[in-house]
Amino acid sequence: MKKVSRVLALLGAAVMLMGVCTACNGGTGSSSADPDAPSVKGLGGITVKMAFPYEIVMTPGLSAENDAFISRVGEVEKKYDCKIEFVYKSQTDYYNTLVQNCLAGQPTGDVINVGSSRLPDYARKGILEPLEGYDAYKQYLGNQLSKKASDWMSLDGKTYGMCAEPLEQRMFVTFNKRIFKENNLDDPYELAKAGNWTWEKFTEYAKKCTRYDSSGKITQYGFHGDLFSVMASAIASNMGDVVSFENNTYRLVLDSPNSLEALNQVEKWMHTDRIMNAEHVYWDGPMRMFEKGRAAMILCPGIWVPYERFNTTMTDDDYGVIYFPKGPKASDYVASYDGWECICLPTSTKIDKDTLIRLYVETKLPADFDASSDVAEIFTNKYGASLRDEGSLEVLLDIQTNSKFRLIRYRELFDLAGDSLPNFANELATGEKTAAQVVAEVKQPLQAYLDDNYNK
Repeated sequence: MKKVSRVLALLGAAVMLMGVCTACNGGTGSSSADPDAPSVKGLGGITVKMAFPYEIVMTPGLSAENDAFISRVGEVEKKYDCKIEFVYKSQTDYYNTLVQNCLAGQPTGDVINVGSSRLPDYARKGILEPLEGYDAYKQYLGNQLSKKASDWMSLDGKTYGMCAEPLEQRMFVTFNKRIFKENNLDDPYELAKAGNWTWEKFTEYAKKCTRYDSSGKITQYGFHGDLFSVMASAIASNMGDVVSFENNTYRLVLDSPNSLEALNQVEKWMHTDRIMNAEHVYWDGPMRMFEKGRAAMILCPGIWVPYERFNTTMTDDDYGVIYFPKGPKASDYVASYDGWECICLPTSTKIDKDTLIRLYVETKLPADFDASSDVAEIFTNKYGASLRDEGSLEVLLDIQTNSKFRLIRYRELFDLAGDSLPNFANELATGEKTAAQVVAEVKQPLQAYLDDNYNK
């Protein structure tokens, strides 16, 4: 990427001027290798359990990054005289038993992974430890890298979760530069800078890039994406929501004006404009279509996709990264976020909580991590090489450094709600009912689920 260093210098300076220069290891500029850090408290050979709703792979040789993690775990075990056990349960089992185990004084883990959507509920139940009073939290994590992440991990002025790195970029649009050029489309980066990358302009671009066969079947999509994620992104881009959390109450708000307007737009993209797939598909399908050059734009689920896939599979086509377009009720671009994994401490753990914070941070971050680095530098060092142009980096840095994330609580909250949400998506996709009709059908059962599981 040409000019990246210049962009970084400018953005880095802007970030520091705005006061977002924060640190994974806290605002003090100390790292896990800080000679002034408090003396290590040994744990006498006990086992520390870290619980996650996904598997932590400890097999050497899979990747340099994983090997480095395994090495850090070994170093931390030796340093603190303990054994770290990673506890894995399926997401359903994990969340079905987490609260009960914590309340019973037998927590699933001494360090637990809690989704941001669930954190307020667990915090008010008293099973999560507030962290501000611990020295390790102040030293390492007192200033979160992401203001949004910090907000999502807080309730009533207290912070219950930790993060040790910037929020992972999700839900942005990737576009095929060749297809855009073939259709004589203006540079979307310039449109975005001028504030003109709107639903209307996006639809215009997608229409010009959509192709059909003689039977009317779409052979090249103007836009493609996992329907859940497209709905969430559209709602976020119009300043709507799926579930609100106000006054300690979860409330379904799919029928709010902003949210309904967004769902109507998604419905229009599928059935009137015919620019996207009118089926409930999951994220991998659109990825494959994009790689084959059969989709001009897709909703990309995360920055790992370009890094792990596109830079290998798309050797003949070039691509760029742009914001999800903004709706009429929005003044700026946002990236929807369906949940941030917060690392928390159960109040019922018997192990010293200050030490547990240090264990987590030191397994997560290398000892030579420079806590004085700003967000732009950390993000670019980690992901910049996976992007193909300067415009993509600018877009993602803008989202990251200016906290343009909008939490849309839907996926986590409804994992255990049966088929209600999939049916909702499928019914919208058929086009037989309006968005308002479909929302009206699911509102009562979904609100009942929230009341039974979260509003007690």
